[in-house]
Amino acid sequence: IDVFAPCTTQDQKLHILALSKPSDFKIINSDFSMTTSLIQILDDNHGDFKYGGAGKWTLNQQAAWYLGTTTFPAFVSPGEALYGTFVLTFEGISIAFTGNTVTPDYSQVATVSIDGGTPYNISYPDTPLQTYVQWYQSPTLPEGTHTIVVEHLDGTAVDYALIQVGPNTPLNGKTLVIDNDDEAIRYSGQWQRNTDQFESGNLPNGFPLRNSTHRSSRPGDNFTFSFVGTSVAVYGIVDWQELGILSIAYILDGTPLNQSYPFTTSTPEYASQDKERSNFLYFSLDGLSAGSHTLTVKVTESQNSQYVFDYATYTPSFSSLGNMPGAASSALSSPASVSTYATFSNSDAVPLASNSGAAGDSTSSISSINSRTIAAGAVSGMVFLVLSITTLFLMRRRRLRKLSTVALPSAIPFPLVDPLAATLNRSRSGHIADLKRLRSTPPSTNNGVPPGSTSTSDMHRQMEPPDYDESNRIFIGGCP
Repeated sequence: IDVFAPCTTQDQKLHILALSKPSDFKIINSDFSMTTSLIQILDDNHGDFKYGGAGKWTLNQQAAWYLGTTTFPAFVSPGEALYGTFVLTFEGISIAFTGNTVTPDYSQVATVSIDGGTPYNISYPDTPLQTYVQWYQSPTLPEGTHTIVVEHLDGTAVDYALIQVGPNTPLNGKTLVIDNDDEAIRYSGQWQRNTDQFESGNLPNGFPLRNSTHRSSRPGDNFTFSFVGTSVAVYGIVDWQELGILSIAYILDGTPLNQSYPFTTSTPEYASQDKERSNFLYFSLDGLSAGSHTLTVKVTESQNSQYVFDYATYTPSFSSLGNMPGAASSALSSPASVSTYATFSNSDAVPLASNSGAAGDSTSSISSINSRTIAAGAVSGMVFLVLSITTLFLMRRRRLRKLSTVALPSAIPFPLVDPLAATLNRSRSGHIADLKRLRSTPPSTNNGVPPGSTSTSDMHRQMEPPDYDESNRIFIGGCP
């Protein structure tokens, strides 16, 4: 059957072959052209969201939502033509929405229009119950300011938007998000990547941000990431029914901040039969000095509990991706379109992508290679000159031997000189040294390359590009 996927345009359809159960539905994205990107996270309660339609939208306040709120059109009813609408103007190159979908009793189709273009229909992941999921992903757009209008919402909720920024997108006052699968995260220990749904208990089940987490219960396991900003926060998932204690050290720029999370029968969430809570704020710190910071999160104690890391956020202290210190050069060009296809598999093994080099490193590498290339050319010319001098010397010596039968002065001083050493010495000192010192100078032993220079084999090795393993990523309900 043909369905409109949340990340397709009106003339792009997703062909589905089979579906055994909702948990088997996965959207896999490939052909990424950007190795580094920045994603802004925008809360549903931000003033840029303009909600409307047939009634007033409801703001629901619970700890399970990002920043504690989600917004939905509670005025709708099954079978009635009462729908919600919202408008959002944003800056960037793509946008996605996450929140609760609706049960099959309500309409499973919404309508989207971007920048006044022709409206097109989208549909939600086919699940029998409400699901907390990314339910829309826009196509890639030109960098700039865009306005998206989403209509015909029959109860679908908005918790947050994810906006991919371009090289020149203004970032002042915005919040950026780092997913647990981001290549900026460096894991140490026995962390396990997980793509399971979380079971919330009293709220709709669903999926974490970008549909994955990393988790560990082993003391000593840690992960590290760096950011350039003035605040940082770490979010994850906790299970209120797993009674125990979890202790974590948050080491910011070398200074440890210890925090414990006890889970007991007296915990209110345990008594109310809550299970797993998404968007749980593990740690936050504001008022940091503007600049580069490094945060390490380390498990120090775990008793029947595990640390489940979903994402981190920070407030950038740079004005745009183009001005971000250490930004990868590939991130400064517009990305190609993302091809999308569907599979139905329980295999969740997705390798993490390796880090790409920074622009500064790339420039210094190219400069270093160019310098070595020039040096190699100079050495080649020097070797040719030495060979020419040697040939002339040998020819002269042979001629002198042939003339040895002729009466010649018996004391012509003609010492044997190492021509290569002489030539190199002239190059280094800028004048011709005396012949006695040249006799004591040992010849070069580096295959004709001056001591301290890079050998030809080293030059070839340094010019080879670094290994890079680009991984596919798995998302439900939308593209990255």
